Amino acid sequence: MLLPVAYLNHHLTGAYVADMSDSAGTGWLDLAARDWSLPVLEGTGIRPDQMPRLVEGSAAAGI
Repeated sequence: MLLPVAYLNHHLTGAYVADMSDSAGTGWLDLAARDWSLPVLEGTGIRPDQMPRLVEGSAAAGI
C-alpha cells in the first residue's frame, strides 16, 4: 500500500518508505505509537508486511 508520493519514491529509489505525516491521513497509522496500527490493518485485511517502512518527514526515504 503506497500513497502517491511513496509510490514515486519507490519508482525512483526502489525503497518502500512512507512519511509519517502523509500516512497519518490513511487511518492505518497509530499516532501515539508512531507505527502502523495492527488492529486497523487486520480489520481491513492488510498484513503489516504489505505496508511501507515509516520515516519522519525530515528523514532520508530513498536509502
